[in-house]
Amino acid sequence: MASNQETIQSYHDFLKTLQLENTKHLEIDELYLINRSNAMEDFISNRQGTRRYYEFFNHNYEKLFEVLSGYTNEKMSTIKILKDFPELKDILGIDDHYELHAIIRMLSRRYKNKLPNVSVSRSPMLTFGNNDF
Repeated sequence: MASNQETIQSYHDFLKTLQLENTKHLEIDELYLINRSNAMEDFISNRQGTRRYYEFFNHNYEKLFEVLSGYTNEKMSTIKILKDFPELKDILGIDDHYELHAIIRMLSRRYKNKLPNVSVSRSPMLTFGNNDF
């Protein structure tokens, strides 16, 4: 995993090897990197701002859908979900609750019909069912 600054530095080093380091339209900053990586489906981020490659569509999410469908009308953290179902880490190939939150966020956009009662809040929080608490 690389931090935003490490990624930007690697990119600038790459441009330098191509003798393109002073090319204005090729410059990137941290905000650009964050926005682009959030739009990409094959990266997940954690709290420290690092990201790693994650093949979203090469995993079986049935166990996760089953777990999430068991919650109704409550607000909770992905920390609790991993505490209750630690096997999800191995099944999904994730390191922590922040990565679980990123996966649920992506899945809730992609598969709304499988997660109709899940609202993704700021990491690591989720809301299930009724949002009137």
